[in-house]
Amino acid sequence: MTTAFAFPSFPAFQGSEKFSPEAIQANLRPVMEQVQAWADLGKKHFDESRAAAEAALKSFSGVKDPQAAIDVLKANTQQGLLLAGEQLRASAELGVSQFHASVDAATAKLPQADAFAPVTKGLKAGVDAAHNSLASVLDQVAPVAKKTSRRA
Repeated sequence: MTTAFAFPSFPAFQGSEKFSPEAIQANLRPVMEQVQAWADLGKKHFDESRAAAEAALKSFSGVKDPQAAIDVLKANTQQGLLLAGEQLRASAELGVSQFHASVDAATAKLPQADAFAPVTKGLKAGVDAAHNSLASVLDQVAPVAKKTSRRA
């Protein structure tokens, strides 16, 4: 997604080269790529959710027995939880990778990046720990949902 923007010209002053259209676009490119990644992931999740909802509705066709309807509802709910877990995992992975890239980019622009390295490492470690905790919970819940959905 590369869109050219029309920028006003700036008067010549020290550092004005940082305000050239090319420089501004170059600085915005990572942001636009991150936004595009979220848009792509959101579209993927929407398409998956729509397909799951359509499948859930179709699964009720021809069901007349109340117990069978409850079993179908239970299976659809479990499939929905699995899908939600997978989507949460994908969103978390994208968020963590973008956080790492943003911290690295910010650190690289500092005058003394080496002095900031321990803080960078700590920030990344904190986010990684939270991500690992989430992944652990999802790993514990997903197999249970898969096992019970096979029985339904």
